[in-house]
Amino acid sequence: MEYLNSSFDTDFELPQEEPSLGEESALPRIRDIITHKEARNIGFQAKLDRVQYGSYKKQRACLLSFKFSFFWPRNTNIRFKSANITISFDKVATFASVTACEPQEDEDEDEDEEDSIENIPHIICLFPDRIYGESQSKSIESSSGLKVSVGVPVPSPASAGLEMTYDGKVTHNLDRRMSIEARMKSSVYKFDSMDTAIWSIAENSIQCIGIPFDIQAGLVLRWPVSGGLVRASIIVEPDMAYPIYKPWQAMTAHKLRQRCKNPIVFDGETAKNDPIGGGKDFGDESFDWTQVVSNPSEYSVS
Repeated sequence: MEYLNSSFDTDFELPQEEPSLGEESALPRIRDIITHKEARNIGFQAKLDRVQYGSYKKQRACLLSFKFSFFWPRNTNIRFKSANITISFDKVATFASVTACEPQEDEDEDEDEEDSIENIPHIICLFPDRIYGESQSKSIESSSGLKVSVGVPVPSPASAGLEMTYDGKVTHNLDRRMSIEARMKSSVYKFDSMDTAIWSIAENSIQCIGIPFDIQAGLVLRWPVSGGLVRASIIVEPDMAYPIYKPWQAMTAHKLRQRCKNPIVFDGETAKNDPIGGGKDFGDESFDWTQVVSNPSEYSVS
């Protein structure tokens, strides 16, 4: 039961199949910035803040809230440029089968009962759907460099034409902001059950200061009608950025790979933290979601 209502922590490594970055370069700066040792100082945590069992529009459901935190050395030039957080849910039979790669079926249950959409964990809703940071503007000026030749009738053959240059300048205003977008998808092709949640996070591309250190998010999961255990598997895909010269960017664009694959397990009974909402149905219009998830007031939330 070590994974019951647990939190998830991982550090990262450079994939072993990738070449040693900068090894062939005569510029030691790249080798200094990107090393396996530094990659392992980069971390991620999905802290499980709340597990609350109840109902969503009279269906048995589980309310989950997380605090996602990213860690990287503040005294270096690296940062998280973007990241995807994927949490997939599936049903498992026993705690002994929790660490298995494939979903386990309960042998004691009727095959027809097990082989139904009602027994697949289903994400009813994610919240918030979108989060945006403050907008930043940047003006970019471009030039057409247009040259026009104009014929002018003059007595001298040597002056049969006159070339005129028109330099048309256009100014574009770019608006950019940090964004967090949540979406659901199904990994079970036999049924249309949304069992996977994905959060895509991107920095403000004008500021280039990285993604937020902490993010709160939550979801409501429809519980399998046959009960049992539900396992959450987490995959984190960060994209690091390095403020070095553009010709070298390709050498530093490698994805990091998480080192921890531990799951989180829910047993359908054990809650975490005090319940909120006074026993209200999670689908009730008066249910106060601000008690579940709160993010900085300067963010726009939908």
